[in-house]
Amino acid sequence: MFKLTKVRITYILTLTIFFTFQILLKEHPIQIEKSPEIQQEIQENSAEEPKWFIEIPKISLKAEISEGTTKETLNQYVGHFEKTQTECGNIGLAAHNRGYKVNYFQNIKQLQKGDEIRYVHDKFEKIYEVEKCRIIKDTDWKYLEDTEDIYIDTEDDDDEYEYEMYTSN
Repeated sequence: MFKLTKVRITYILTLTIFFTFQILLKEHPIQIEKSPEIQQEIQENSAEEPKWFIEIPKISLKAEISEGTTKETLNQYVGHFEKTQTECGNIGLAAHNRGYKVNYFQNIKQLQKGDEIRYVHDKFEKIYEVEKCRIIKDTDWKYLEDTEDIYIDTEDDDDEYEYEMYTSN
């Protein structure tokens, strides 16, 4: 026979209260008012994209940029030539074009005059337009001199030459 003890009565009451609250909360959910500052912070954090990247729609490229051009950096990111600018002036970028796990610039030879390149660094954003594409020697560093251009270089250990292009707005 089923005997009601204090423990069983307490257990039944606890379950009853629990399920009653569950039903009430579904019918009348608790509304928590968020301050405008908190709402803005939530929006910024939820839709946060990398703060330093390059996007080239023609070749479906969107890649994060990291400081440096070491092999370790280029195996994960588009690299930034440290002696060039990050916002105003000549911005020098490098990435592999073949033969590595990450080859961000593998389709860069498809770019033509007039194609757009979107560059974002923190709050700085600029759309560049391809002006010239050419193959240069890997010892020719004059394209990294200070200008208002963005210089894109592909890294390929086997080639004597590297494909480069520069753009202006």
